[in-house]
Amino acid sequence: MIEQMPYAEMEETLGFEGPYVDPPAPKKPIVLASLLAVVAGFVTIVAVVGVLAMTPPAWWPAPMPASAVAVEHAREIENVATRLASEVRAPDEKWSVMLREDDANTWLAQRLRSWVESTYTAWPGEIGRVAVRFNEKYVVIGVALEDAGATQDESRIASFVLEPWIGHDQLARLVLREVRFNRIVIPKSIAERKLTEALASALERDQRDLLPMLTALQGEPIPEPPVLALGDGRRVHLVGIEAHEGALVLHCETRVPTRAASR
Repeated sequence: MIEQMPYAEMEETLGFEGPYVDPPAPKKPIVLASLLAVVAGFVTIVAVVGVLAMTPPAWWPAPMPASAVAVEHAREIENVATRLASEVRAPDEKWSVMLREDDANTWLAQRLRSWVESTYTAWPGEIGRVAVRFNEKYVVIGVALEDAGATQDESRIASFVLEPWIGHDQLARLVLREVRFNRIVIPKSIAERKLTEALASALERDQRDLLPMLTALQGEPIPEPPVLALGDGRRVHLVGIEAHEGALVLHCETRVPTRAASR
């Protein structure tokens, strides 16, 4: 058992005279303490990043259940777009149309997949639902990534922040400003490389064939002008585009071919 000794006994036993002085406290291991603080901070950051990486973006809309009403709404959106585009107008008349975010997401949820499969190619198995977000200046396109055979809980969302505009040359630009995985920003160099690989695989194209598309995402004009040809020979040109909070405004001009206009 350890017992406290009287001071006089301590002097005699230890063989020294004078008041007893406590030994100096050991120096704090500053380097080790600092290292532990850094590690603790890093662990916290990793934990936060992990949460952000597993959390879908705040704007991602809830799944829209398929219903007869939703399908009819999507078809009505198509009908309105067709009616506006084909409406009889004065030659070279400029007109505008506003697409609301809710309407865009309804059409994407109900009609995009069937439209892609009937017009272009089979729907890629790695892609789930697609949704958009309109805000000032930018259009955000979100894609739910899927794994074959896994539960599709829409926990992995890739988001592409695009800035669209029409230049004085009447060619469209669609600049890629940012790429996110859920709430984590991905470096553009990595995102562009992965996007090239994914597009080449999905479209069964050589990566070199996708160069015009990728340069367009970097600010170069899209080679093909944004024009919709109508059955009667008229052509609807997209002459301006504006992204606003909750809506996308398209400015158009219906042009009549010279030969048809002279009749």
